Amino acid sequence: MAEMLDRLSLTVVVDDAAGQDSALRAQHGLSVWMEGVAGEQTLRLLLDVGQSFDTLRHNMSLLGLAPGSLDALVLSHGHYDHTGGMASLVRATDKALPVVAHPDLFRPIVFLEPGPRSIGVRPEDQRPAVQAAGGVLLLSTDPVPLGPGMTTTGVVPRSSGFEESLLAAYTVAEGHLRTDPLEDDLAVVARIRGRGLVVVTGCSHAGIVNVVRRSMELFPGEALDGVVGGFHLGSASAERLTRTLDALEELAPRWIAPGHCTGFEAQRAFKERFGAAFVRPYAGLVLTVAPDEDLAPRMGA
Repeated sequence: MAEMLDRLSLTVVVDDAAGQDSALRAQHGLSVWMEGVAGEQTLRLLLDVGQSFDTLRHNMSLLGLAPGSLDALVLSHGHYDHTGGMASLVRATDKALPVVAHPDLFRPIVFLEPGPRSIGVRPEDQRPAVQAAGGVLLLSTDPVPLGPGMTTTGVVPRSSGFEESLLAAYTVAEGHLRTDPLEDDLAVVARIRGRGLVVVTGCSHAGIVNVVRRSMELFPGEALDGVVGGFHLGSASAERLTRTLDALEELAPRWIAPGHCTGFEAQRAFKERFGAAFVRPYAGLVLTVAPDEDLAPRMGA
C-alpha cells in the first residue's frame, strides 16, 4: 500500500442534516462521494447510498454528481439506512459496477422490541437484484484495494476494550437466533501526499476508535489527517463518550467530522473538545484534502 493520492475531495450526499437554505434533502442515513486524484488518474467512489434512491438521486443531481462516472460502490454495513436503493444506483450507472462489502452484508438483521422489525438490506436490494442491475460483488473480510492510496479496512478488530456494541440487533446463524455481532462494519481509508490518512466511516459499529486504529495500522507511520462519518454514540454513556474523546484526541486528527448516527449530545462534546478542528457534516458539505491547502469546508453546487 505504498501508493498515495495527490488530492482527495469528499462530498456528503446524504446525512441526517442538510445544508442551510439549500434544496438538498436530509434523511436518516449516510452517503459520501469520494474523488481521489493520483497523477492523471481520478478514482470516484461512493460509500453507502442512504436509505432511499429518490433522496440519493435528488441530492446527486443538485450536487452535479453523475452515477455513470462512479468506479465503485462501497457498503460499510448491511443496515437499511446505508443500503436503501443500492440496486437502483447500480442500474443508474449503466455499467458493470464493482460493489465492495463484507460477505455478511445480506444477512437478516432485526430488532425484537417491541416486536420483530427488519433493519437489514431490503428485498429489492438483495444480492440477486444488485447483480441483475449490473453489480459485480466483491465481498471480502480482508482489506480491498480501491485504487492508488485507497482501501477498505476489511474487518475491524475490536481491541479498544470499551467500545461494545450499542445496538440491540439480532440475526440468524445456522438456524439459531443470536445477537448480531456487526462484523461487517468497515470503512474506507485514503492516504494523501503531504497530509496523511483520511478515514471515511459509515456507522462505526466496531467502535470509532477501533476503526481509526485499524486504518492507521494499514499505513504504518502515517499521520491522521481527518475522520468523517457516523460514530454511533447517540446512546453512549458519559464514560464511554469521554473515553472515546480521549482516545481520538491522542490520535491527533487535524479535523474531525462526526455526523449521521453520532448523536447531537456527542456532536456537541466533539465540538467542545476539538474546537476549530470540529466540522459539522451535512448533505452538501464538500471537503478537499490536498498538500499545502487549508481544509476550508464549503457547500457543494
